[in-house]
Parts: sequence; structure tokens; C-alpha cells
Amino acid sequence: MRRSIFTNILVFSQSILLSQFSFNGDSQLRYGESENGYIYSESLINTNLRFKNFTTWMQFEFSDPPELGRSFSGLRKIRLEYQRGPIDLMLGDIYNIWGRGLLLNQFDNQGIDIDNGLTGLNFQFSNDRYNFDLIYGKADIWKLDVGEDRIPSYESNHNVLASELELFVKNFTIGTSFLHSEELHPIKYNNESYLLTDDTLKLVHKLKNFHVEYPGDWFYIYGEYADKNVGHEYDGVDSLVNSGFGFFGNVNLYFEDWSFSFDYKHYNFLQLSPDPGDFGVFSINYGGVIDFQVPPISMLEHSSTLLGRIAHQVDFNDEIGYQVEGIGPIKDWFTLLLNYSQSSRNYLWNGRRNLWSTKDKASLFPFTDPSANPFQEIYSEIEGYGFDGNLHYQIGAGFTKHIPDLGINNKADSTYRLEYELIKGITFPTNFDLVLSDGWSIELKLEYQQLTKGKWVYSEQNGYVEADSLLPNAFQGSKEKQFNSFINIGIGKSPKWSLSLIIDASSVEEVGIETGTIKENIINPLEELMSHIMDIDKKWLSLELAYNITPRHRISLMYGSLRGGLVCSNGICRIIPPFNDGFRINLTSIF
Repeated sequence: MRRSIFTNILVFSQSILLSQFSFNGDSQLRYGESENGYIYSESLINTNLRFKNFTTWMQFEFSDPPELGRSFSGLRKIRLEYQRGPIDLMLGDIYNIWGRGLLLNQFDNQGIDIDNGLTGLNFQFSNDRYNFDLIYGKADIWKLDVGEDRIPSYESNHNVLASELELFVKNFTIGTSFLHSEELHPIKYNNESYLLTDDTLKLVHKLKNFHVEYPGDWFYIYGEYADKNVGHEYDGVDSLVNSGFGFFGNVNLYFEDWSFSFDYKHYNFLQLSPDPGDFGVFSINYGGVIDFQVPPISMLEHSSTLLGRIAHQVDFNDEIGYQVEGIGPIKDWFTLLLNYSQSSRNYLWNGRRNLWSTKDKASLFPFTDPSANPFQEIYSEIEGYGFDGNLHYQIGAGFTKHIPDLGINNKADSTYRLEYELIKGITFPTNFDLVLSDGWSIELKLEYQQLTKGKWVYSEQNGYVEADSLLPNAFQGSKEKQFNSFINIGIGKSPKWSLSLIIDASSVEEVGIETGTIKENIINPLEELMSHIMDIDKKWLSLELAYNITPRHRISLMYGSLRGGLVCSNGICRIIPPFNDGFRINLTSIF
């Protein structure tokens, strides 16, 4: 009898104690294996425990290897947070964004293997008059270098102290911030431009920022400016390495059902020559933006697969540009989106390998001259519903022209030679979703692209034009154009399952492993089966099944071949290797 009473008291007391806690989390288990050697196995578990004003977040990772990045096993992230009234205190792994990211923009995006968070302390005090933010901590950030695809080899270490103060005056938000980072930057021994014997270079980054925001009844205005100085400490001697600045502005206008926006960016933190041995090589590039600086891209980020593969990779060190967009309804028929974006480097470049120089002063608006690596894109899209709202459609058209690399721009008294890489495409992405009865649905995604890609050569001798044409060096044969298509046919039964057939096709096979599009001579059984009804040459076929085991557990199975190629997020891009004749399993759980 006494034992029964004691047990009841214990159970009752435990229930009272546990009622003070709330616990939730999620997990993701991923495995993939292909015939061309693309193998990964990774598990990611997030847990959140809340007790009164305290919240704890922990993330565990077990990967050997992951799909992208370095292998890891154990506790990957941990954070303890205390919130009460105007006070917010965090200890552990910190992610924050101030303004629009010219000074600080931290995130963990495993899809492109970017993690620029830090471990330390974040104190915030906020009320209706002002907001104060203080950050102190360390960051170890792994970086890819030229030629690397899956596993980064360079580690950059930062000690960071930063603070932000925002004042709320009527409708205005006025903010200022600073960031001080001491970086150990990895360098190469064998580079002739360096006489240092250390394998790291100690750099001191000092950033100051000012931003202002004003929301009106029919308009919105935002502006942000960042100034940066980078110093170098070696043998007890400090010296200035570089200085630069960045500016971003945004204006939105609202007229009844229509809205218009204008973005302007001017990032002039560091200028690197077009030489491949200089531009884009992390280990020998320093003094520009650091990993915590991820400003706005000021261009449209597409969900289209084919448009994503020719996306412009933003140079946050050296880029000027703008974006204009309008969106609104056309009667009751559909919604119309119009977008135009243009950008380039700040200067025109003259010369050839190892002999480059800038021309004239920096411009306030982007160039169209090939020597400034210009980018232009026009995109339009209509979106609407039909068949009493059961059909949802999106139909778009994109016109893209990009010069990502400059080879030669050398002009002498009687000769002129110009060489650059050209990407020019017309893309039509469409998406249709049809809801049927009894939870059935059909999805059809169709994309078509005509692409011109190769090296453009212009040669002039004594006023006579010797060459002005495209050399399609990126393709097998001598084809100047390639035609790409992407088809996704799906059928589903809500809320349980969906099945999708994906056909990724091209008229040519690109040469060069860096393209991520080479298909090895591997024909999977699915492609062999489909060969009876279609030509499978230069096509990547896959089949994916997604099944909701319960409302909290979902499994997806994929078999086939994936083309790979360029993947971008917030202006940061990387090449994903192809995945030929393999299978993938993804199990997601919420608890």
C-alpha cells in the first residue's frame, strides 16, 4: 500500500516536472551510391529542448562521407539560448544577419556545403526604441579551391568581435555596426608571388556599416553602406593590404495590385585580374570580402533547373549592377512577372595572361563591354489558375547573356585580339499542377533551352578583321548551339505517395570535368527500358518515389542517373558532379 502511494506520488511529481519541458526535433538519413563512384552516407539529427526561458539546440552528424563536404561523426552544433523580456542571450553556435548582409550574413547551407557560422556568444537587447547586438566568437570555415568538387581542402580561422545598434525613430530604422576579425588565412608554398614561409597569413579585417530603412504607405526605401580595411601582421609589423566598400539600395513602389522594385548594388572591395591563376583561387586571394559578408545578389534566383545551370555567380568583391522588377495581375486571367537584371565588374580590363591592367575609372553603372565580364538577363512569367482552380500553371521565358571569363583583350598599334567565354541562352520553363478527384494529382514540368556556349575570338590586323566568331570548344564536334530539355512527369495520391519520372537531355556532351555534365558510357536499366520508346542518347533518366509513412515520417527513393552541373544559392555557386546509374534513399522524420 505504501509502495503504491509512493509510486503514485513519484509519477505525479515527474509529470509536473516534465510538463515544464517541451521537446522536439527532426532527423534526416541519406544514402547514395552510383556506378561512377559517387557514394555518400550521412545522418543529420536536430533536437530542441525548451524549459521556461531556456532553449537548447543540438545537431548531430554522422557522415562518411557526406554528399558534399568533409566526413564528420558526433556533435556538430550546440546552442543554449535564454530569452526574457528585451534580453536574448545565446551561447554556442551562432547565426545572424544584420541589415542585408554587407557586413554580416551567416547561414548553414549543406546543399552547397557553406557554413559561415561561429561559436561564441550573442547578446541582444531590444525594445521599441532601439536594438543592440553583440557577437564574440570563433569560426573555422572550410573552403573549396579551383578544381575541387566535393571535399574542401582549405580551412580559414577567424576570431570575431562585432556589434550593431539600431534606432527606431518614427517610421525610420537607422543602424550602424562594426566587425573586427582576425583571420589565419591559408596560403600556398609554391606560389612565386609569395616569399613567406608560413602556411598561414594573419590578417585583420575591420568593417564599418551604416544602414537606413523607411517603409511608407505606398513605397519602401532601404540603403546600406559598408567600409572595409584589411591589414597584414607579419614579424610584428602591420601593413595595409587593401581597402574597399560596398553599397546596396532598394526601392519598392506599390500601386493598387501592382508592385515595382529596383535594386542597386556596388561592391568594390577587391579587384583581381581575369588571369585564372589569380581570379577565384582562394588560397592566394585575400583582402576582399570575408565569409561573413554575403550581400544581396540583385538578380532573380530561379527555381528552373536549366536556368540555374547558367546562373551568374556573383562576385561580391567586384561587381556593380541593378535589378528592376514588376509584378501584378492582368485582369482576372493571370499574374504577370517582368524582371531585368544587369551587372558587370567595376573596371574594364586590358592585357593578357600575367599582364593585366584596369582601364579608366570605376563606373556607377554596369558595362556591356566584354572586358568587364557583363551579365544580362530578361525574364518574364505568367502564373494563374484554370478549371475552377484545379489547374495551377507557370509559364516563363528567360533570355540570358553572360561572359564569365576574359582571356585576352590586347590592343597594339596595328593589332587587336579579344577572347572571352560566352554563355547565351533562351530558356522556356513551364510547370503545370492538376488536382483530380479523391486526392489524385498530376504534375508536369517542361523546360526547353537553346544555348550558345564557347570561346568568342575577335582578331584585327591593320584594320582588317581576321576573325569574329565563336569557337565551340566546350562541345564535341563543331556545333555552335546546344539544345537542352528537362521533363518531370509526376503522379500522386494525397496524402500518401507520389511518383516522378525525370528526363534530362542535351543535344551535345560537354568536354571538361569542370562542367559536371559528362555522361560516362553507362546505361542504367531504366534507360534501357525506355530505349524502346525513345532515343536515350545524351539523356539522364531517373525515377523517384516519395511515400509518407506517417504524417511525421517520409521516405523517398530515387534510381537512375542525374546530370549534375551548376547549383547556386544566394549568388554562391558550385559544380555538382554527375550521378550515373545509382540509387538514393532519404528518410525524414519529425519528433
